[in-house]
Amino acid sequence: MLKFIAFAVLLAVHAAQAQIPAGSIPLTQGDFLHSARVPNAANRARSQVVEVEHASFDQALRIEVLHEAGDPWSVEIGNPTALAVQKGDVALIHFWARGIESSDETGEAYATVYAQKAAPDWDKSLYRGFSVGLAWREFFYPFEFIDEYAAGEAAINFGVGSRRQTIEIASLGMQGHFGDQVTAPAKLLTLLDRFGRFGLDIKITEFDINTTNQALLNDYTRDFMTVVFSHPAVVGLQWWGFWEKAHWRPNAALYNADWSPRPHAQIYKDLVFDQWWTRQQGKTNADGQFSGRGFYGSYQVEVRLGDEVFTAPFTLEPDMETVTIHLDAATTIRDTEE
Repeated sequence: MLKFIAFAVLLAVHAAQAQIPAGSIPLTQGDFLHSARVPNAANRARSQVVEVEHASFDQALRIEVLHEAGDPWSVEIGNPTALAVQKGDVALIHFWARGIESSDETGEAYATVYAQKAAPDWDKSLYRGFSVGLAWREFFYPFEFIDEYAAGEAAINFGVGSRRQTIEIASLGMQGHFGDQVTAPAKLLTLLDRFGRFGLDIKITEFDINTTNQALLNDYTRDFMTVVFSHPAVVGLQWWGFWEKAHWRPNAALYNADWSPRPHAQIYKDLVFDQWWTRQQGKTNADGQFSGRGFYGSYQVEVRLGDEVFTAPFTLEPDMETVTIHLDAATTIRDTEE
């Protein structure tokens, strides 16, 4: 079973880059963006969540190291593991980082990411150093645990205390690989609520269910999609493949080798193109008004006036109240503030 590190950095891995077993679950608990702020060095560093400009995220955790030099672990952000792990369990860490300023002559910020026993002799399953400049860089670190640990006996940490510097870590995503053991819908909602408090967008990446149990595929496809669609912080859900002949886990594919849909593909289509697809029609009142409710997204509206038909696209977004359509040759559409 893949156990992945759930904290306030992007968690993802591409199968083409590392063959990671299916069946991923969060390995750490808690609000990493807030609870993991330099817990052992409050007088040596300070941190805050800041606004940033990036195509994939708009907030980051900024850690400012105040001393001139020290060991990497002298300023450490991290969390203990919340679940037991077995020797050989595969985990991964994937994050974005950049250096804002540094006392190093190169101008780069230096950090170390490590997974270790949370007590002497601090045996390490992962220990990797990295450096970053002003540009955002993306990092992937899959690894195996070198021993078995009960819950809380291991920890996942970033050590950033080697020098005076300011470093930012950003973006929150979650992998979604499952096997025969899946995360209960109620637990999924709890996890999404926990990370949703950050105020960051959440995207579920690489979703699949690797099992030969078609009933489980059907039920969990429906349940998982319903949970993530219902949560206001989730902005996307990405399948990690859909055709049996090109899927890293063929059992999880939505379509068979001959392109015939499997039952859970029909569940996907029923949800996306039926239950969550807004279709409305009716007549306007004497003032030309028609009201209704719809899911957020892109629409095509068609208005008939006598023998003429006017069409126009519009996007329904949060806080929109009224969309006005002008029935003329141009047929424009705009959002009014009411």
